[in-house]
Amino acid sequence: MELKSECLNSLQDWLAFIQCSHPSNIELGLDRVLAVWAKMKARKPGRIVITVGGTNGKGSTIAAIEAMLLSRGAKVGVYTSPHIHLYNERVRINGSLLEDEQLIEGFRVVERARGSIPLTYFEFGTLAALYNFTQLPLDVVLLEVGLGGRMDAVNIIDPDLSIVTSVDLDHMDWLGDNREDIGYEKAGIFRAGRHALYGESNPPLSVLQFANAQKVLLKVFGKDFGDLSEGVSDSSKGLTPVVIQTRSGPVTINLPESLLPRNNLIVAIQALATLGLDFSQDEINRVLGSLSVPGRMELLRESPPLMVDVGHNPHAARFIRSRLAALGKGRKIIAVYSSLMDKDSAGVFNELNEVIHEWHLVPLNCDRAKPMAQLTHELASTGSSFITHPSLNHALDLLTAHANDSVFILVFGSFYIVEGARDWMKAHSN
Repeated sequence: MELKSECLNSLQDWLAFIQCSHPSNIELGLDRVLAVWAKMKARKPGRIVITVGGTNGKGSTIAAIEAMLLSRGAKVGVYTSPHIHLYNERVRINGSLLEDEQLIEGFRVVERARGSIPLTYFEFGTLAALYNFTQLPLDVVLLEVGLGGRMDAVNIIDPDLSIVTSVDLDHMDWLGDNREDIGYEKAGIFRAGRHALYGESNPPLSVLQFANAQKVLLKVFGKDFGDLSEGVSDSSKGLTPVVIQTRSGPVTINLPESLLPRNNLIVAIQALATLGLDFSQDEINRVLGSLSVPGRMELLRESPPLMVDVGHNPHAARFIRSRLAALGKGRKIIAVYSSLMDKDSAGVFNELNEVIHEWHLVPLNCDRAKPMAQLTHELASTGSSFITHPSLNHALDLLTAHANDSVFILVFGSFYIVEGARDWMKAHSN
């Protein structure tokens, strides 16, 4: 039965409706969203807008910026995707998830404005989030790119600061099959004459050329900020010295130890400094030293250690490998893994084979899941042994039944598998 917008009452009704409002899940381009945004009498969603793109690291970078701003009492709006459990996770204002009714009101405004213009699920949600931000006087709005950058729906907003956290191979059907093409798409969130940050020391030439052509005020990690200091880490305190460029010149700070990618935390501090905000070492230690992000190297259980991560491509796998070197030291590392169809699971296996002692493959319960037969073929091709399970719950029940602290269990590969592991943990915590 076809849903009519005037008959929709619950958030779930609306989500089902917008899922069907466009024949494709993804259709890059700005014409449709710009047209609807104009009909919504568009205005800037916050006094300052920061747009964050990149292959990996967007969520943790945004979370770090948000936490630092909220610690100062700033009014902050955040739009991210995808969610783990509830759609409400995509839109936060002042650290709190939007209520169903607020989200529904945004959807109603978009539906009235769009007329016959088809919008994808992501475009519909983006416009609704932007509308909700305009209803309050927000100091800073943080927007996470959904796919790419140049043709992504959030790019209808001109940011005061743009961040590209990283560029690597992912979503190649849409963005290109090499870092140069992908870098060009991600650099599309830069704005002429405005500030931008790149979060790794190896930017593609296309990013640098785009910034140069547009006279973007680009700072690059490892060149303009980050690991520039020759100071020695104070390992007894878990601190690492890094350089941040403030408006009054370079300042050396100590980055507290964290399970989150250190580059992303440094980029977050540099972003705030670029906007003219200074934070004391005590503030940085207090806020970032205790920061955790759901699904990003998140420890769900201490004994036996059970960690989850949404990492789903070789670039993310390299970060996971670096963390496991310390977290799994002296332990048997067990990986529980699955993947979506369009992800390079073979590349993930190749990156992690040397540090994973035992692989367990599980199916995902979604339309985009990669078939188990394909996963087993790819993993077998590396020469690794593995065990398959009928479900994630079956794997976790089996692995935790007699496990002790001599093992370290990592569940990773997608937002779907993290959702399942967190649900399992909740059921076993009662």
